[in-house]
Amino acid sequence: MLQCDRIALKGAPYRNFNCARMPDEVQIAVQRWFNETVLSRRWATFVVLGLAFFCFGAGTLNLFVLLRANASLIAEHGWQAILDGGLRQLLELLLTGYASVAAYVVLKACEFALVRRIVKPYEQR
Repeated sequence: MLQCDRIALKGAPYRNFNCARMPDEVQIAVQRWFNETVLSRRWATFVVLGLAFFCFGAGTLNLFVLLRANASLIAEHGWQAILDGGLRQLLELLLTGYASVAAYVVLKACEFALVRRIVKPYEQR
């Protein structure tokens, strides 16, 4: 049982515990580095936004068709397809999907930072 499960079972409110696998210090250090290195410079934010856009597009391109074909292969041929690498391919496709979601989150963070910088001067008037 995870530490967060023990706390949740004791009746603690949901907002008072963190089930993330990354320690808080590491998470804060990564966020600080991303804010100071990327989001503090408009050109770097724009470059990272473009890279995240292409990674998201390349990762999701044809992903659902490949997942459906892999699932039908495993359903049709069973253990033989799994032994021939169907399960590994399925796990690789799922990992690609999660990497695409991570790229999308980076894309949205960069987009938010750029839009906030464009709109903010006009809100202060």
